[in-house]
Amino acid sequence: MQLTQTGFKQAMAEFETQRRRSGNPTDLLSRLERIRESDNIQRKLGLDPDVWHFPQLKDFLRKPKRSERYKNALIVLGSYVDVLDTRTAERQLVADRLSAFERDLNSFLLNKKISLSPRKGIVITTGEGAELREDHLRLKILCRSPLSLCLCGKKDPSLRSC
Repeated sequence: MQLTQTGFKQAMAEFETQRRRSGNPTDLLSRLERIRESDNIQRKLGLDPDVWHFPQLKDFLRKPKRSERYKNALIVLGSYVDVLDTRTAERQLVADRLSAFERDLNSFLLNKKISLSPRKGIVITTGEGAELREDHLRLKILCRSPLSLCLCGKKDPSLRSC
């Protein structure tokens, strides 16, 4: 692929925009806050986020200096935030799939809820709050409609005898 003169100018303009943005402490802080929020949501689904220390970075960004070293540090920090942002976005794709999986499974159930837990895996709870084992759910998923026959051959709208 050949880069045209116009394409080169656009690429350089984008690079310059990114360079200015990565040197902006306010922008970096807002990106880090968004990454931290995503990390917390992803952690609940059992996805391990990158290890970084938000309070330390926040303190650094809230004490702006005008020195050239500080400006260079902001550019380096901007690159680091780009990496964190990219990795968080990749994990978010997995988190979205897990959430969709959870939602789809729940659409098959009556008076039951499936949730994903980092420690327990798939957790199935009844409307009363009792936890069920996965092998108890297998037949109940096949009995989605109150009018359908369960595998055990009984017609039961409450799905309790399956």
